[in-house]
Amino acid sequence: MQIKLDRIAFINEFLMPLNKIVGDDDINKGCIIDITNQSASSICNTKDNSIILYANMNISTGLDEKGETHLNIFDIRKFIRLLECIQEKEVILKINSNNLTYKSNNINFKFHLMDDGVIRKSPINVAKISNLTFQNEFSMSKSKLDELMRVSGFEEDSNKLYLSCVNNGIRGELTDKTKPNIDNVDIQIAESYIGNNFNNIPISLDVFRKLSGIKFDLINIKVNVETKILLMELISNNCVLKYVASALVK
Repeated sequence: MQIKLDRIAFINEFLMPLNKIVGDDDINKGCIIDITNQSASSICNTKDNSIILYANMNISTGLDEKGETHLNIFDIRKFIRLLECIQEKEVILKINSNNLTYKSNNINFKFHLMDDGVIRKSPINVAKISNLTFQNEFSMSKSKLDELMRVSGFEEDSNKLYLSCVNNGIRGELTDKTKPNIDNVDIQIAESYIGNNFNNIPISLDVFRKLSGIKFDLINIKVNVETKILLMELISNNCVLKYVASALVK
């Protein structure tokens, strides 16, 4: 069996976001990628399970109409580096029993896959993500995310962003309300929102750092004001990324 992929889009839109989630895990730097004839998808999570990502990419793979397979990639970062060594825009990978192989005039390689059951599966599945309910929704632009990342360097004593509904919009306060004498920065996150009000929901800044560097126009953010669970959806040219994160306790 072999798959044919748009190498650049597959790396930038699909693999890179996955790597931001699992790349820092010393034990489990990989994930399971499910492939059909017109898609690639994966669910992975950070090592503390605080952030879960479901990535689904519309991409022609060359499989038969009803064909499907999965790749147990142990190290996403290493897989990306190998694909980046290829010069061709379109890549054909042969899937063997326990490895992927690639051959060209420029470079040949064999990349080993893990056996089923070795790579840790995410505690949540697509059905559970689809069944989540939310009472508040707003959009955050790429420029607002970039602004948040810039001002976060000012507040080095805290890694928290408190989200609140203020004057029909959403504002974020960089501070730590559990510590005395902490500086704070307050910025606008969204000009408007739909749904119920909420106040001072603390989110780890690491959640937003996982989104930085990804090409998109808007982040659609949904909030369950009771359970304090957030769903952040990014849509690029070919890929839908859904991040699920829980608020901090305080």
